[in-house]
Amino acid sequence: METDLPDPSNRRHLQPEWSVGKRAALVKTIQPADLENYARLMRADRETIEKVEHSESDQEERTAVPTMFLGGLIGAAIQQYFCESGSMCLNQYLEFIAPAYTGDTVTAVLEVDHVQTDRPILRLKTACTNQNGQALVTGQAVILMPQGGEPRSKS
Repeated sequence: METDLPDPSNRRHLQPEWSVGKRAALVKTIQPADLENYARLMRADRETIEKVEHSESDQEERTAVPTMFLGGLIGAAIQQYFCESGSMCLNQYLEFIAPAYTGDTVTAVLEVDHVQTDRPILRLKTACTNQNGQALVTGQAVILMPQGGEPRSKS
């Protein structure tokens, strides 16, 4: 995971480290086994989840990644960097722009867009891009942070 945020195990207070412009990223190369695990988690047959498509550039078959798998990568990044003990994601909005495929390296990026001053609430811009920089998902999330609570230890 790439980040310019402090190590989550060292967080003590909401501010100043949660300032506008702070970014964190999670990078994942999607493997066929990831889709098998996703299908198992969703209690679906893999065939109901996957679509085989041909890449126009190289004519190889690649499996399309379910859109909510990409949403899950954003959720994993939020969990890793913004969810302390006592915090919660109040809402999340996702717009799916383009498909991802097995073999793609997807980067989920979070950026603090707004810090509410009267309550410990952060608004994050969220996005996923592939290895070519193509936008796959954009959106936002709103996180309620604990007031003065100790952060969850990074495992």
